[in-house]
Amino acid sequence: MNCASRSRTPVEYHRAFPRTPVPGVVLGVMRGPIPGTSATGRLVGHSAGEFMSLAGGLLLPARPDASPTQTGGTRLELGDGFPMLGETVDGVAAAWTSYRTSGALAADQLIPRAVETMRRLGIADV
Repeated sequence: MNCASRSRTPVEYHRAFPRTPVPGVVLGVMRGPIPGTSATGRLVGHSAGEFMSLAGGLLLPARPDASPTQTGGTRLELGDGFPMLGETVDGVAAAWTSYRTSGALAADQLIPRAVETMRRLGIADV
């Protein structure tokens, strides 16, 4: 993902997305085109409360006709043993890992898994 721009502080991100469903406090945000799609979104890494334990997520505009999702995310099994969660809040579609990584987002794996989650749940046009 090309970093076209990024939030200057975690406070700015949380002000822009006050009800983001991705758990924790953001540590990093990259905004730009999402590989393999025509969408532009944000790749985020949220602190999971432990030192360098991250929940990785992807934020995109939600489809206007997106079906409601349960609060806390709808869990989706992708068949690889690492479930993802997806939710729409305030016009934003979010997909994030149900597991934590240590020190890195593994964006090359996270992005296609988040895109697939959003497609299956029908919450974003990707």
